[in-house]
Amino acid sequence: MKTVRPTTRNIRIQAFVTVTDEKGKVLARGKSKPNNLILDNFGSLLAALISTVAMDATKNVTLTDDGGNSRVLVTAAKLPSGSGSYYILYTEFFPVGGQLRVGSGTTPPDRGDDSITTPFTTAPESGYFDAGSGSYAAGTVSISGAITAGGSGTVNEVGLFLFLCFPTGPTQYKFMMFHDLISPGVSFTPGKIITASYSITL
Repeated sequence: MKTVRPTTRNIRIQAFVTVTDEKGKVLARGKSKPNNLILDNFGSLLAALISTVAMDATKNVTLTDDGGNSRVLVTAAKLPSGSGSYYILYTEFFPVGGQLRVGSGTTPPDRGDDSITTPFTTAPESGYFDAGSGSYAAGTVSISGAITAGGSGTVNEVGLFLFLCFPTGPTQYKFMMFHDLISPGVSFTPGKIITASYSITL
């Protein structure tokens, strides 16, 4: 009798950047190089989320924000009635979730990265933009966001960030989770639409 072995595959994370005109015509596109990275921030956060935490205990994890500062995030705690102080995704003061950022840097990513290597100088491509509503089906998670370029340049890198609200303050911090080089570089001019997306195949 033939033994049927289950198929296995590695988790694959792929980043894509596309530039289109106002009519939706694709002008340029690129995708992540093989040296794309899941960063230390992601590993530390995942390890903290799946750790066993004793009853009434608190679990902290230290992540590095996009300014290079260490921030302590509470991932598990006993919540007294009426207190939201320890929610990871706390929405009272700011929106929270995923954001994307593109840049022109060509330095290979490192697991300790916390920011885009070379941000653009013209808004809105100089800043962050929302990743929209993520979706999951058939073993793949996908997220995507788009902006209209205010200047000219070439996208050579993209990053996925988690932005969280800390109720004390309140203050918002951004933490880089993935960092990818894009090949070929994707050039754009004012008024063109830059779309960045990630797919995570399980």
